[in-house]
Amino acid sequence: MKSAEIIHLTELILYARIVRSATFPPKFMTTPDFFSEKYVLHFVTVSDRDASKFFRDVKNPLLIETGGHDMTKIMTPYPSKSSPQFISILPSSSHNLPTTQLLTNIVKGIKSKYIFADVSSLQKLSEKHYAHVILKLLEISVLILYSISKQDKIVFYLNQITREDIRLVSIRGGHGSITLVELQAAWDKINKNLQGSILVDYTPPDRPGYFPHWGDCARSIYRLNRQGGQIKYCIFSVLKETYNVTTLPIMRAKNAGVRIGFIEFKILLSSDRLHLFSGMFQMALDNFVFAVTTKIPSSPIGGNDDVGALFSPFNRFTWSCLLLSCVLIAGLNMYRNREHSLTPVISIVPEFVSMISLFLGQLGSGLDQIFYREQVPISSMTFCFFGGYILMENLYKGEIFAVLTVQNLPDVPKTFEDLVKSNLLTVTNTKMHVMPESTIGMDLPCMMNYKIIPEVSETLATKFDSLMAQFHPNLKCINRLNNTFFDHVSKSKPYFGGKNSTLLAVHETFAFLDRAIIIVLLEYYFNLMKMIGGRLVMEKLVETPFSMNYFVEGAKNFMQDKLYTKFGQLSQSGILQGWENLEKILHQISFMDNYKPELMGRFLAKLISGGKKEIIFHEAEPVSLHIMKYIFALWALCVGVDGMVWMAEWVWYDCGESGRKQSPDVILIVRIEKRGTGGKPLFEKRACQKFEGSVGSHIEKRCKETC
Repeated sequence: MKSAEIIHLTELILYARIVRSATFPPKFMTTPDFFSEKYVLHFVTVSDRDASKFFRDVKNPLLIETGGHDMTKIMTPYPSKSSPQFISILPSSSHNLPTTQLLTNIVKGIKSKYIFADVSSLQKLSEKHYAHVILKLLEISVLILYSISKQDKIVFYLNQITREDIRLVSIRGGHGSITLVELQAAWDKINKNLQGSILVDYTPPDRPGYFPHWGDCARSIYRLNRQGGQIKYCIFSVLKETYNVTTLPIMRAKNAGVRIGFIEFKILLSSDRLHLFSGMFQMALDNFVFAVTTKIPSSPIGGNDDVGALFSPFNRFTWSCLLLSCVLIAGLNMYRNREHSLTPVISIVPEFVSMISLFLGQLGSGLDQIFYREQVPISSMTFCFFGGYILMENLYKGEIFAVLTVQNLPDVPKTFEDLVKSNLLTVTNTKMHVMPESTIGMDLPCMMNYKIIPEVSETLATKFDSLMAQFHPNLKCINRLNNTFFDHVSKSKPYFGGKNSTLLAVHETFAFLDRAIIIVLLEYYFNLMKMIGGRLVMEKLVETPFSMNYFVEGAKNFMQDKLYTKFGQLSQSGILQGWENLEKILHQISFMDNYKPELMGRFLAKLISGGKKEIIFHEAEPVSLHIMKYIFALWALCVGVDGMVWMAEWVWYDCGESGRKQSPDVILIVRIEKRGTGGKPLFEKRACQKFEGSVGSHIEKRCKETC
């Protein structure tokens, strides 16, 4: 310090001793090298306004102000932002004005690097109002408290501590004096090691062993969001540094002032946007999602015991048009051909068979001649026929095989609006424990029915009114999610939801709704249903338009910056994601063990192997006989009918040959001879021969008429 400044500082010390019977410790203020030149001293007095006359001759850089309620400035205004760092010196007060008010007035205008405050007694430092003021005001300042009665001891308030936490430290500098560097080193040591600090442990006192020890994490901290379950991370392991922390169960804390890092959670509802609140430094979005459980789809052939499944590639209208075109073309060709002496029903068969042969891709000699008729109806029907033929040709290129063998996923609601409009049964199991301020805490059996829907209808936009009115009747709550529920769903049986519930049609298509929290119940439900089988759960989790936002409010504490920094490093390195995956596997195993322990072996094998299935293209997958049995059956039927027709023709031909050998055909020869001139016959000679059999009798009769 400069010599002129030391003189003024000595005058201030003498004035304080005479007027107020209190002074700064001589070890602090009489050492020339205690303060460096880069700091500007900022003195504060708490005497009345008449005291200002003693400081009229004091100039900068000493800024003297009164500490009264009116904050009357005696000398100079607050320094600008470009000024050097300040050291504020606050003597103790003999008036009723508390020291905390003086601190408030100081930090409002000047962000001092150090604040030296003289207090009358160190025992009064544990008052709650003192800690609250430090909580709100001190972010970058180092507060050093001392008393004239104990000049060799000072008190440090830990930086960024949210509640009362003081540490009485003995300071002994070299050569009988204390430097500012030594004070800074002592302050850093206390803040880094956190010796004597208090961290709240939310473990219930009556259940000390409720949460297990996590290795080096020591006693685990209860989940701060009060939703039950274990804490997600061990904050001491995440920090990767050694901290001496004393845990204190919150139930044993008689005074709220001893709680360090207290965090208050509030649950709010929002619509498509997030609301900001003052004091918030962390937020978790908890959306509602739903998934649809339906029947497992089967291929048209093999899954349905109906030969009509063969015609599933086309709908009924397409098949009707194709069949009608074939019948009309065959009928028109039949009436065009007048040479048939058979009945119309029988004579249309060859034409219809020709059309079917062309339709199935069989082109024989003369089959294409049926389209070369000079008739307008046949030409118009030709367009209809070839339209169906092109579709059939595409199927024969491979599409027919895919349609008949590949399973198609059912069409389910893709949005919340679609779910409401579909009127599907929606099952939920989300419970909630509420603690109103005026009543005793109570459990809500179903959060959606008793909490979410009423608040959404009252507080959110009116666009949800009609949706909620239509959605509420289809929303059913089950009291317990037990093994019986999964068995009924897997075996497609109705399920009784419990007390005050009705028979739920879970054997049909229904939706399962739950919150998208860390432990996703729906994801475990997927895995369990996959292992059990019997039903298909669409794994696309569709978010609802409303959600719950957990706003964590509270002032900064000593762990916040370190946690954010370490979490960012863990997230970038991928370790955080790996830990989350391991934690999820742990909860999945526990979930499976509770509901289906007999499937635990298969589930563990799937997890150990990674649960990956080899990708096989459909072109390389073998087709089982079960899928193609109807095609083979139809082929066998056609071969059998063709064989029977061939045998009938062969027998008929063989019998005809034997009949012709017994009564051979006799040729009737009629010879007429004409002789003469002038065109007049001289004589005619007719020869007739007698025939045998029925045919012979007919021919003989004709011969007699002629001869």
